[in-house]
Amino acid sequence: MKNKILKLAILISSLSVNTVIAAVDFYVVGHPDDWQLFMNPNTYKSIRDESVKTIIIHTTSGDGGQGTSNSSNGPYPFYLAREEGAIRAARFLVNTDNEAGRGYLIDSTMATHNGHQVRRVEYGGTVLYFLRLPDGNLNGAGYANTGLMSLKKLKEGAPVITSIDGTASYQAWADLKNTLESLILNESGTGTDISFNIADTNSSINPGDHPDHIYTAKLLEEINNKHQCFDITYYTEYHSQNLPESDFGEQDTSEVTNLKLIDAATWGATTSGISDYFYSSSWENGHNRWLWKHQDRTINAPGCDFTNFNIASLSQVQTSSESNATEQLGVKLVDGTIDGYAGPTGDYKKEWASNNGGVGEYFLLNWPKTVTIKQIKLYDRPNLTEHILSGTIKFSDGSTLNVGQLPNNGTALTLDLQTSKNTTSLKFTITSVSSSSRNIGLAEVEVNGEY
Repeated sequence: MKNKILKLAILISSLSVNTVIAAVDFYVVGHPDDWQLFMNPNTYKSIRDESVKTIIIHTTSGDGGQGTSNSSNGPYPFYLAREEGAIRAARFLVNTDNEAGRGYLIDSTMATHNGHQVRRVEYGGTVLYFLRLPDGNLNGAGYANTGLMSLKKLKEGAPVITSIDGTASYQAWADLKNTLESLILNESGTGTDISFNIADTNSSINPGDHPDHIYTAKLLEEINNKHQCFDITYYTEYHSQNLPESDFGEQDTSEVTNLKLIDAATWGATTSGISDYFYSSSWENGHNRWLWKHQDRTINAPGCDFTNFNIASLSQVQTSSESNATEQLGVKLVDGTIDGYAGPTGDYKKEWASNNGGVGEYFLLNWPKTVTIKQIKLYDRPNLTEHILSGTIKFSDGSTLNVGQLPNNGTALTLDLQTSKNTTSLKFTITSVSSSSRNIGLAEVEVNGEY
């Protein structure tokens, strides 16, 4: 899968201070047991390769509608049992062929990406993320106990999805996508060869898959559509039970046998975590029929260049006010869509509008690290009533840039910086508006530069 490396990013691995990380493999799945069943032994190969950093992201909790409720047989909610299973599986793979062993302790923290808290677990250089979103149910309609929320409904226009433990709430699909993009780029390092491993979204190849699998994959496809530079390996998932046993692309029969053992043992480690947390083991015929049925296809892309692209969506957005009732929220400033009331499609939910605001309203973009800005584009709300006549941009070092009148038809005011600006934030404050303005705001902001 690693047939091209344009540049090497030298990252420090927790395994060895001399390790050169040439690639980062992301396994992004809907549930905490998907990668073990459908993406192994590729996960094993990534983890065993010291030149690869392996990141496993679980979007939903796979709670089956139980939310944070505890089992009647024990003290733990089901979602924690599933997380424990995933962590044990990763620990097992990290320790394969390792004579010394690393023990059972993990580094577990709540990491912040795009202003949202996400559980991050690291063990032996392998990283797991748990977003803990509600399980969307087999039909994508969600469960009553978790507010009937799901990834499918979020993609189709639901205004919000909240993690079952209440640690993060995502305002629309774009907010969740921007959070994943921020996580991916922060874990990758500029110049690293990056690959995505996701469910196959081609329904003729992967029919009848779980909506959580498919809509997780769609998030990654949209991130790739923006950058167009990641290798993507697609996996047949639920349908793979109908396939013959795989040779995993290996010619040597002893290696095929070894990979089958790894496949089964990884699943066994997963099920041990679930049963130890007082839930029925998933080591049974219903799940085991997916073992050894591995099928994937890979689409390669040229290497990534992160020296000049729109980095606005990688920031945390704050606004002086926003119109909650109409869902014209601050996060819509960086949703990648230039639209709004009287815009191309008239979708006012794609723009930011203040709450009865005018002069003094502002938006603030905060990045988790220093970025280099080369160009800024400001798009006024695409209607003739709300019109920004002037404003001021302020950077984290206190320097400012005066901004004149924005076009009143929703097209961009483009500000090319003569000298690139290194900053961790950008604040735009509106200093004058037209007399007809009642709810001043913007349709979109683009910040082009290096992340």
